[in-house]
Amino acid sequence: MFRFSLWLDHLLGAIRLEKQNVVKQAPMNFLKDSENNLLDVISHAFTPEEVFTFLLRCSEKVDTYTKDNVEKGKGVRGYYKERILTYYGKNSFDYKESWMDQLVKELEDGDTV
Repeated sequence: MFRFSLWLDHLLGAIRLEKQNVVKQAPMNFLKDSENNLLDVISHAFTPEEVFTFLLRCSEKVDTYTKDNVEKGKGVRGYYKERILTYYGKNSFDYKESWMDQLVKELEDGDTV
């Protein structure tokens, strides 16, 4: 569940960083309004890896983190960026996907998170 929450935040966070104003429909479009959407994938999956494969495939299309130009701590997007970077203990979004995997691995290995 922890891994899923990190990846879901990664994808929904890209929407948060990309748009100046996020209306409630924006995340819902990702969750349910596309041809192959997350809720359908979850309901038809036999294993958690099927869901993660879908999330990783969606993540490949997200370049918001690599072209990020939001100023930390300024405005709603800046506060979001600041909180995410603080949570992971980083200064920029470089290699964000690997941070999530590292955090999950540390938890699984019994390291303090």
